[in-house]
Amino acid sequence: MFGAGCSGWRAVVERVYLDSQAMSFTIEFEREVDGRWIAEIPELPGVMVYGSTKEEAQRRVEELARRVQQSADLQGRSDQSLGIAPSG
Repeated sequence: MFGAGCSGWRAVVERVYLDSQAMSFTIEFEREVDGRWIAEIPELPGVMVYGSTKEEAQRRVEELARRVQQSADLQGRSDQSLGIAPSG
């Protein structure tokens, strides 16, 4: 889990499952001491966003996951390192 061992972090972890076309993702949430929310999809390296609310963070990470998937689709390839297969 991100943020482990960092001072100033308070872990508030919740998992939400997102079905995006033929894919399922786990969204993990943490809340920083300053109140900002972080949402991350562990199955997609680098897909992590901040939001001022949990809902905003979830919306933003879902949008980013869809863009990553669309990018793989446009390239017409399967990216095994990300667990993405073309949906077409």
